[in-house]
Amino acid sequence: MKKALMFCFLLGAMVCTLRTEAQVKIGYIDMQELIQSMPETKNADSALQKFANQLQQQIQSAQQEYQNKLIAFQQQADTLSDAIKEIRTRELSNMQKNLQDLSQAAQDSYQQKNQQLLQPIIEKAQKAVQEVAKEKGYTYVFNKQQDILIVAPSADDLLPAVKAKLGIK
Repeated sequence: MKKALMFCFLLGAMVCTLRTEAQVKIGYIDMQELIQSMPETKNADSALQKFANQLQQQIQSAQQEYQNKLIAFQQQADTLSDAIKEIRTRELSNMQKNLQDLSQAAQDSYQQKNQQLLQPIIEKAQKAVQEVAKEKGYTYVFNKQQDILIVAPSADDLLPAVKAKLGIK
């Protein structure tokens, strides 16, 4: 009797486990493709390109000023006293260092602007993926770009559903 009761208990536990496992639904999405297809990304790319052009113009202007002073110094070097040469050499050295600092600051500014523009877009995309996953009953959703999936049926690709939710064709 005890063995029969124990067998029924184990059988019931196994059935419950199988039902729980059957409820797990896994999907995938190409987040990069989703984000690139969003109209906000095109606007952000345009704004970022404009910002990069402004930074580039500042750097080119500083480089041109440095080049002009360097050429002027080289042309006048024979007529200048040693003290003046030393002063101008230090000035040129400082200008070159400032140019390098400006270039680094421009790169940092560009990265910061990129992050500032893309973060809201990424958050919107993630929210849409979460909503679609919840609506369609997906327990897990993988990012296809991370090459985690070896085999994936097209029915579990959430990209078309998320694009539809965001109004993207």
